[in-house]
Amino acid sequence: MLEKIKEICSPYELLRGNYGIERETLRIYKDGSLSQTFHPEVFGSKSDNPYITTDFA
Repeated sequence: MLEKIKEICSPYELLRGNYGIERETLRIYKDGSLSQTFHPEVFGSKSDNPYITTDFA
């Protein structure tokens, strides 16, 4: 993936940018079924954690 990004943008453009990467994931059990549990408390509040954002959840 990094090689594809390098083809599109110069290193200068990458370093001066203000951007983020959105990662969509769902928590699942080992058998592949969706987790119905709440957000793990160890990560703190989704609302107060600057590294976690919620779109519409």
